[in-house]
Amino acid sequence: MKDRKFRLNMMARLLLMTVNPLLIMMIVITFVSAGVIRQKIIEEALKSVSAGFSGALAYSADGDYHQDKKGDVYKGDWKLTGDFDLVDNLKEATGYELTFFYGDTRLLTTVEDASSGKRLVGTKASAAVVDQVLKKGQTYMSTKGEVNGEKYFVCYMPVRNADQSIIGMTFAGVPGSQNESVDSEKCFPIDPGGTGGSLAGSDCQRVGIQTHVKGD
Repeated sequence: MKDRKFRLNMMARLLLMTVNPLLIMMIVITFVSAGVIRQKIIEEALKSVSAGFSGALAYSADGDYHQDKKGDVYKGDWKLTGDFDLVDNLKEATGYELTFFYGDTRLLTTVEDASSGKRLVGTKASAAVVDQVLKKGQTYMSTKGEVNGEKYFVCYMPVRNADQSIIGMTFAGVPGSQNESVDSEKCFPIDPGGTGGSLAGSDCQRVGIQTHVKGD
């Protein structure tokens, strides 16, 4: 168990080494450059984290995503339902809110209801997100997203099984109140075959793999 925790901490630090430069650039540019450039930095950071999250899910267990008769969701033999270790560790490493949707429904999330403190499990994605990500297979990005009534900078990416069927999506976001100076109402479809997110992906995957490792 101690060895597992040590490896988790090391992988989280490696991820921070890749994500933090983007965050530092974003802070600096807030004071010295235009809104368009600030927006682009935020987009790249969100794509990196969301793609890394997708990779962590993909490589943490063999096999396809599926749902049993009780409604529990699995990745191979890994029961995802109720296992928040992955999203919690990645949030600690990156500072971003994270969610895994099975279909259009939040299954694993770090986002909590402001009044109750409960995770927003079981809630649905918006129709616009569902249309672009689940139906069209594109990445959805917006600086005017909304989560639980709060404005967010968001990135949603499709999650696929081995046959390339889309079974859900990942979400990475940060409250808009932390970046109020960015002003855009646009959503940006991204080519699903593109390279967005490669910067943080490999380290994010390692955190995910170590999170799922069982042992003493």
